[in-house]
This record gives sequence, structure tokens and C-alpha cells, in this order.
Amino acid sequence: MVSRTVTARWFAMLLTAVTVAAPLCAQESSPPDAPSEAAVIPLVVAAEFAGQQITIADVARIMAVLYRGVTYTTDQLPRLQAQALELAIDQRLVQLYVERATGSVDEAQVDALLENQQRELEKRGVTFAEYLRQAGTTEEDLRRMHAWSLGWNNYLKRIVTDDTVADYFERNRAEYDGTAVRVRHILLRVGGSGRVDKVESAQSQAADLRRQIVDAEIDFEDAARKYSAGPSRRHGGDLGFITRHGQMAEPFAAAAFRLKPDEISPPVVTSYGVHLIQCVEIRPGDFDLRTADERQREQMLRQLRAALTAETYKKIAALQRDVFEIQFTGDFPHFKPGTQELAQPEP
Repeated sequence: MVSRTVTARWFAMLLTAVTVAAPLCAQESSPPDAPSEAAVIPLVVAAEFAGQQITIADVARIMAVLYRGVTYTTDQLPRLQAQALELAIDQRLVQLYVERATGSVDEAQVDALLENQQRELEKRGVTFAEYLRQAGTTEEDLRRMHAWSLGWNNYLKRIVTDDTVADYFERNRAEYDGTAVRVRHILLRVGGSGRVDKVESAQSQAADLRRQIVDAEIDFEDAARKYSAGPSRRHGGDLGFITRHGQMAEPFAAAAFRLKPDEISPPVVTSYGVHLIQCVEIRPGDFDLRTADERQREQMLRQLRAALTAETYKKIAALQRDVFEIQFTGDFPHFKPGTQELAQPEP
């Protein structure tokens, strides 16, 4: 099972995906029957809205960056493609919003970026026309991507300021001040394929197990010893103290930090399986952005700027999805609107 949540880290990689200057097809981690780097990506439209078209090439660029080094099976590929399509749609939605908010970017800057890209291709012995053919894109699409990058950076200069970063820290203090949460968990494995039916079955089992614990039919620690597939089952599921970032999978950490002592999360899906998480204790942190030394402050500010940037992006994308109706062509794997139910092209 492979999943990518758009955290600050993945968001930075996503920005790379929409501006990278090389044909981005499937990587070495792709299934054996996936196209090689020399393969040509067809200009097939996967989704449309407001006169915009999202092509397979748009999706391939994102997949090549986000899933580089990730091993997945042929069975998993359609779901990964659908996830990448959602990200490609979000990127275009955010671009439309930014264009309205900031106006058109300087075409001379776009020209300069495109010329630099062509020079880099020439150094590698690749003609611009061949690059476009292999990448399944057009010069107009490349101009749009470069304009997006410039426009987004211009927009961020207005949004991500010293004041907004400081405010973001205060709103999310527990995530960044060293606060730690002691947690227990129960892990239900779903097998290597990550098929949706297996995940849903594990979620259902976890929900029923949670009900039994809440109704005092079984103790959390006893349930962990009996049902959990994680090594912590020997200790009643106790994982000790965790911080918000860097230790656990993002969905797990996010869910854990939403809990109060003794609360139990709803089922949480990560790449390891389906979890139930119980908050045992909260240990407050003491880091303060205002009193930190210069080195710590600068390190934290970089992290906060990245997180605020990702939050801004996600909020805009969600707002835009309420404005525009996304139409899927049916020629590419996608999620049915408002669900995680996978729809695939007819054979």
C-alpha cells in the first residue's frame, strides 16, 4: 500500500514535479510493463474543468518525482495514478486562483526560463522537439508550468511573511515547541497489495474493535496484545513519547496530536496498515520562537515557512474545488468525485 499525504516535504517535491526540466516518465521503481524513460507519453486528456485540460503527461511528471524510489506493484499503479491526477488537478486549480490574485507574470521571465531549459537539453544532446515528444507535452504547456512557478512565488511573497509565520507558530504551537505525546496503538495489516477492499475490511475491523474498547468490553492494552500486528503489542501497544514531526507516518502523527489523554482515534490508514491510536499522556514543550537563539530560530522559521506554504496551497485547492466542477474523461484511472473509490478505463 502506497500513499502520499501532501505535507510540507511532499509539497516541495510537488513544486519540483511541475517545473522539472527533463522528460519524466516511469522510474526504475515502476512495474516491468510500465513505459521506460525513452517512451513517449501520449497527449491523452484525463480531466477537464473551466477550459483547462489535465493530460497524462501532467500526471507522469508528478508521479516521477513523488514516487521516485518507491516500489509498487502493477495492481497498485492505477491508485497511484489516480492520486497523482488529484494532485495535478489541485496544481491547476491553485494556478488559476493565483493568476486572478496576482495577474499575469512577466513573459520575459518565462522566456528566460524556457531558454535556460533548452540550453540544458542541448548540453545533454536532446533537441527541444524530441523532449516535447518524449514528455508528451507542448511548448505552451511548458510556458504555463514556468508561469505557474513564477506566479506562485510572487503570491507567496505576499502571503508568507514574518507576521504570518509567527501567527502560524502560535496556532500550531504544540506541533513545533517540542510537545510530545505518549501513545499506544493497535496495527492491523492489510497485506502487500494494498487493495481497497482489504483496507476497507481492516478499517471496519478497527472500528468494531474501537467500539468494544470504548464500551469497556476489552481493555486497549489487552486488545493490542491480542490483535495488533506491530512489535509494540508485547507492551500493550505502547510506543512511548512521539513528537509531531519526523518520527511517525504523517497520518499517524496528525491523528495522535488531535487526541486528548485517554481518547482513542478512529481508524487511521498509513502505509503500514490501519491503526487505532490511544493518547496516554501529553508532555508540553518549551520552545519559544521569540526567545530562541539565532540558529534555532532560523532553522524553525524554514520549517514554519514550508508548512505555511503547504497549508496555503491546500486551502486554495479545497476552495477552488468548491467553485469548479471536475469532469473526468474516463480514459485514465481516477477517483469518483468525493470518494476514494477507484474508477478505471474500460478495457
